[in-house]
Amino acid sequence: DPFKPVIKEGFLYGRGAQDMKGGVGAFLSASLHFNPKTPFLLSILLTSDEEGPGIFGTRLMLEKLKEKDLLPHMAIVAEPTCEKVLGDSIKIGRRGSINGRLILKGVQGHVAYPQKCQNPIDALASVLPLISGVHLDNGDEYFDPSKLVITNLHAGLGANNVTPASVEMIFNARHSLKTTKESLKEYLEKVLKDLPHILELESSSSPFITASHSKLT
Repeated sequence: DPFKPVIKEGFLYGRGAQDMKGGVGAFLSASLHFNPKTPFLLSILLTSDEEGPGIFGTRLMLEKLKEKDLLPHMAIVAEPTCEKVLGDSIKIGRRGSINGRLILKGVQGHVAYPQKCQNPIDALASVLPLISGVHLDNGDEYFDPSKLVITNLHAGLGANNVTPASVEMIFNARHSLKTTKESLKEYLEKVLKDLPHILELESSSSPFITASHSKLT
């Protein structure tokens, strides 16, 4: 039962043990060794709703803290990013995230009369090499090149003899400081300029780098 945690040979096994209940336990334990003479207050903030839009998570909490003039001066995000050894993947920044939805329009029809159809799947296939996995920039010393990754495709009614009227593509772009929602939109609109389409983009987070003179770095 993954919902019943088990400790075996010094390791905790169970659903969410790595991402990220184990991390929560680790930094709560570390906080017990915090030097009380340090001239600032240590606070621990635990939130949920951090996936996708993340409306009721950190974003909302920061808004509430700002209203009360309690915004922290600095923060460490205890994300479990270690690969092999504790602390081997400490980050001083993060990439931005842009969610996208693309609909290509066509003309539905029967496969027996393809000359009367406009199959949007064919249209998508023609531009897919310019979209899927393409580097949007060259990256920099902190971030890998920004890349658009397709996460879902949907088209048709499930029938094997009818072409779809449209095809929907859902995607995400994790991006560096060199790419923005505006530059991504400009690139995609150029790729799609000859195809009837609807393009929606939403930035769920912006990239940032902690300044080199920060006390955290």
